[in-house]
Parts: sequence; structure tokens; C-alpha cells
Amino acid sequence: MKRNLNLIRKILLDIENAPPGKVISASNFNYEEFEELIIVEHLKLLVDAKLLEGNVIEDSLFDGSIVSACFIHRLTWDGHEFLANAKNDTIWKKVTSQAEEKGESISIFVLNQLLASATKKYLGLD
Repeated sequence: MKRNLNLIRKILLDIENAPPGKVISASNFNYEEFEELIIVEHLKLLVDAKLLEGNVIEDSLFDGSIVSACFIHRLTWDGHEFLANAKNDTIWKKVTSQAEEKGESISIFVLNQLLASATKKYLGLD
């Protein structure tokens, strides 16, 4: 599976808007263009990256396949910081399209730095 940065951003925005104290699972997201399994995998990546706090549950089936579920409790500080840089649609589209033009995969760490730099320029702080 390839990581989809636009899906990551959508998930983070939706979690930020969720009521506090509510546990969120993949079934809470209604993205017609993404299957629930893809959403679960992205939630797991966000937990791995420490942008979200949550629990990942995996179980093996008799046929050898693995069933996964992910329950999110909240955005972490790092998740809020990333989202602060990624929130502006204009900046998001500009930075991600520039990365796509280069034909390179970009790490979330580098993306966050590019977004922060673009945000500073946008605000006239650079």
C-alpha cells in the first residue's frame, strides 16, 4: 500500500473536529474514494508516526489473513503541530504538488518542514 498524504490530512482534520473523549474507529470516516482497510492502514501509520494516540488490534484468521482495527483517542501534540502547518488549502496544494512534480516520495518529517517554511512565507515571517 502506498501512503496517501491527502488521506492523512483528511483524517487529521476530521479527528481535530471530533468531540473530545470520543474514541474514533475507521468506520467513523466516510470517504467514498477509500476503502475502510486503506483508512485503517493510514490510521496505523499515523499512530506509528505519533501524530495520533490510539490502539491497534490485529488478529490472524484461519486462512492466514490478518484483520486490523484501529481506535483513536486523540491527536498528539505533534499531530496538532503538523496539522497547524497543513491546514491551509493553498499551502497544502502548493507544497504537495511541488513534491509530486519532482516525482519523489516525501517523508512526513520533510513535508512538515516544507509546510512550516511555506506557512512562514505566507504569513510574511520569513
